[in-house]
Formats: sequence, C-alpha cells, structure tokens
Amino acid sequence: MALFPVLSLLAAAVQAPAEAGQCVPLALTADYRPAVTVEIEGFGPARFLIDTGASNTALARSVVEALNAQDVTAREVITLTELFATGTVDVSLSVFPGEAREVEAVIVESDLEESSTILGLLGADFFSGDTIDMDFSRGALCITDALTAPRDGTRHELSRVLIANASLYHFNRPVRVLVDTGATRSVANSRLAELYASVRQSGWPVSLGGVASRIDRTDDYARLNQFEMGGTCVRRLLLPVADVYVFEAMGWQDEPAMIMGMDLLQFTDFVIDYDSGDFQITGRDALAC
Repeated sequence: MALFPVLSLLAAAVQAPAEAGQCVPLALTADYRPAVTVEIEGFGPARFLIDTGASNTALARSVVEALNAQDVTAREVITLTELFATGTVDVSLSVFPGEAREVEAVIVESDLEESSTILGLLGADFFSGDTIDMDFSRGALCITDALTAPRDGTRHELSRVLIANASLYHFNRPVRVLVDTGATRSVANSRLAELYASVRQSGWPVSLGGVASRIDRTDDYARLNQFEMGGTCVRRLLLPVADVYVFEAMGWQDEPAMIMGMDLLQFTDFVIDYDSGDFQITGRDALAC
C-alpha cells in the first residue's frame, strides 16, 4: 500500500548492507501480501508486510503503546486513498540474524490487516543498501548481490517507492506503474481506462483502502490487451478503475497509470537493489512472457 511522507522524507539511518546469501521464510497473507517475522527490540517477534509502495517503515499503535514509546515527530503521510496526520517513533528491528536496524517508523492507528496479526510494514528505509530477492514461488526473502543487468524499473526520486513504465498493444504512450507489494489488488486510474480499455464493464464491487480509515469502492472495470512491463506479460488484463488519492499524490492524475498489486506480483520473481533504486521483475505462470 502506498505510504510516504509529504514534502520531506524521514531520515534513514546509514547502515551496512546485509550479507548476501541470507534467507528467511516469506509467506503470503490471506490477501496475498508478503509477510516476514520481525524481531522488535523490547517487544518480541511480530509479522510485518514487505511494502514496496512504502518509503518508510510503519508500526501499529498497539506496539508503540506496548513499548511505552513516545511519538517523535508529527507528519502528514500519503496512503492509497488519503492524506492523514500521524506521529513517528524510533524503533530497532531485525529480520536477518544479527542485523538489528534503527528506523524512524510511522505510527499507524488502524489495523494493518483485518485479523490484526500484521503489526507493521517494512519500507524502503529498512532495506537501505540491500539487494533483496522476494522469491514467492519458494517462499523466501533473500539478500543477494547487487543488480548488474538492465533494470525494469526504478524508485521515484522523491517518494522512493518503486515505479516503472508499461506498454499496451497498439499504443505508443507508456503507462505509469506503481509497483506495490502492499496492495492486494491492482487498479487502473480513469485516464488509463479512457485511453486504452478495449472494454468497460461493471463487475463485482471491490474495496480499496490504505493504512488509514478511508475506503474507496468501485464496480467499474477496464479490460486491457497485451500488457507488458519488464519481464511480465498479460494477454488480457481486467482491472478495477478508481482515481484513488495516490495517483494525484504521484502527479499521475492526467496520465494513464495503474498500481500493480499482489494479485499480479505473486506470479513474479522480484529483485530490488535498494542501493541503486533499480529493480528487475520476471513473470512466471500467468505472467510469463
């Protein structure tokens, strides 16, 4: 889910990259988002989502209260559907053995998952300097060597979230893509649907929400033909259409744009170099080219 501060980014501690070759279990939640076990100093183990749509790590208010920690700074934060104000807190987290890292985490008031078993999000600040391989087919999050091959996408200059350009059959204008492992569903904006949809139709109503309280709902769908992004291909792609707030925040409200969520990303091999900001993505199964 998109999650990044307005105007200035929170400070990220300078840290040495983790040693290549380390792996930890990576599991998909009931709504297909990737989760790992994180050790929170002073609290214990907890499940966190890995969120490529988040520039900053986030922590549930319940954990902050259990730690008896004080809010550090008041921030305005952009989510998928809205802008909201919250605080931040300094916390020490570790995913790989012996790799504790200090981050200034955004505090999230609402539950990060309906079952309340997810207590935080790992954003770009946590993985600063690392190259990670999210191997969804094997169920592993691994530290790997820095990318050397041509990139399929990169990070947004200001927000540090991952972006790319996609193409559609018979259209020369690129489609802007926010690549978001924190999003359950992929979604198109209305400009993309207006310009490129081969079919517009009503369908099953879908709810779209971020880490705050606002929920957007839509039953409008667009069918796109011959979608390609990096090493991923989909012959026919049916997406819900909604002008959620993050498109405006990214400056994409007048451009054809979409969010690529875990309904698609679960069928990829996804390697992110957080030092350079580049990533490579290769489709398999339903997304193989």
